[in-house]
Amino acid sequence: MKRFYALLFAGAALMVGCRGNVGTPSVTVEATNNGSDLDLTWNPVENANKYKIYGDGNLIATIDSTHYVLQGSEGVYSLVVVEAEGGGADSIDLTPYEKDLGTIYTHDDPDTTHHSWVKVYLKGDSTEATTISQASVDTTLNNTAYFVFFNNAGTPQFKDVFETSIGGGKVRTKFADPGSTAGLAPNSTDAYSGTKDVSGNSEYYLWFDRDLDGNISTNSCFGLIKVGPTNGSGPYNTTATIYIQNKVPGLGWIKY
Repeated sequence: MKRFYALLFAGAALMVGCRGNVGTPSVTVEATNNGSDLDLTWNPVENANKYKIYGDGNLIATIDSTHYVLQGSEGVYSLVVVEAEGGGADSIDLTPYEKDLGTIYTHDDPDTTHHSWVKVYLKGDSTEATTISQASVDTTLNNTAYFVFFNNAGTPQFKDVFETSIGGGKVRTKFADPGSTAGLAPNSTDAYSGTKDVSGNSEYYLWFDRDLDGNISTNSCFGLIKVGPTNGSGPYNTTATIYIQNKVPGLGWIKY
């Protein structure tokens, strides 16, 4: 009888040992479908039978594979988590870079301390946006985009540097109206243009073409600029906040 209990105990211990501790997936991400979707892959985790995908704390799917595509048309997130069921989890922070630009003024403002240009340096965690004067525009800088708040005969506009008399640079900035899904930059180049009429209390998506080839790729960056009321009758001014997806190259998710 003792021998039977000993065997039973050993069998139970063996079963527990087989189940073991569930580990943590290591997730890699890539933008697909012209930046609309997020492709997730991860290593198989020992003893994990299923994996759970969360977006901003909400369970999206429970699957038994190590690959999943989050479609932006179904919603975008600032935090994605892949959890090995019963084990650890890996999180992907997609919170965009954010910068309050303060007040910007159209290019015809006579006060030289009133900046009209926006400079955007695109470099992962080093991404930075500032307002500058035209005299500070340096089109030789790599990974740097410039656009201006412009007064076109009574119509406030955003203009890429390529659309101005300066006419060049290392990055093109193009602008688009919001699409059908909040927080998702349009993924068609036809939606973007280098000049955009600006209305007060509006949002415009940004596409930074770093290849200068007119194609969206994983070398592209996406962003959004949010403007407040448009004041004046020419020159004009407005307040602006800019958001840039600097976490995943080519991803058009701007959830703020």
